[in-house]
Amino acid sequence: MRYTIGMSSFIFVRHGKSQANQDKVIGNPHTPLTKEGQAQARKAGRDLKKEGITTIVSSPLVRARETAEIIAKQLKFKGEVQVIDDLRERGFGQLIDRPREHPGSWYYTVDGESDVEPKGVVIARCEAALAQIKKIAETEKVLVVGHAISGFYLKQVAAGKRFFEDFDSPVEMPNSGHTEVTIVDKIPMQRASKEASWSLVATVAGVICLIAGMWLFSQERAATPEKQVKQSNIPLSSEDYSDQPNLQGVIQQQLQQQNSSQQSTPDTSQMLQPVTTGVPNNW
Repeated sequence: MRYTIGMSSFIFVRHGKSQANQDKVIGNPHTPLTKEGQAQARKAGRDLKKEGITTIVSSPLVRARETAEIIAKQLKFKGEVQVIDDLRERGFGQLIDRPREHPGSWYYTVDGESDVEPKGVVIARCEAALAQIKKIAETEKVLVVGHAISGFYLKQVAAGKRFFEDFDSPVEMPNSGHTEVTIVDKIPMQRASKEASWSLVATVAGVICLIAGMWLFSQERAATPEKQVKQSNIPLSSEDYSDQPNLQGVIQQQLQQQNSSQQSTPDTSQMLQPVTTGVPNNW
């Protein structure tokens, strides 16, 4: 792709074929280019002559530095190649110099295994590198020379992605392949995981239910004393003691006294209360 004037972007180039690529092992920081890799870098330089490159930055690893210097020579670049340490390839710890036994995508997606550099750390490094590149790209046309895996991460971060779950499927760039990368100025809001969304909904629902329950409980408690008073003020009738005929006369007498007292003085203290002591002694 061609560099577009006025856009915040840069051209990314993967290093040429290295000795590690040829031997199909995981490269160490000092792995050099092969003769074929040097030829690939020269061709990349010729392809980029019309791009008007004014700044070249590179990973500190030997294979990337060699590629950048060869391209600079093809472009008759007058300045020096700037090194950004955070552009280095993903670290594979004890796997370095060992055969590549896994499918290609494994080296992009593996996490938490052995002493392989965590994905989150690689993303953080690429964010730091991008911040430097973006600042240069505001006034310069930048060529960035890097690696397959960290280069993939860098391009995803430049597209505004900050979580590996949002990355595109990994695609390995060919040796000395190049592409234009547009830098997204505004980072889009990250979509929450389904688990986090449901957790939030459940929390909100729980709080609402708790508040509603407390309100109903307070209303019920406030109404309870009034209900008790009303129930205690209901006059008894002879039917309430239908199974005790000897008490009916007493009840009738008390009902008459209650009616007469209500007509003269509305005193609720004279209202008939349940009989609990049995028949009076003078009966």
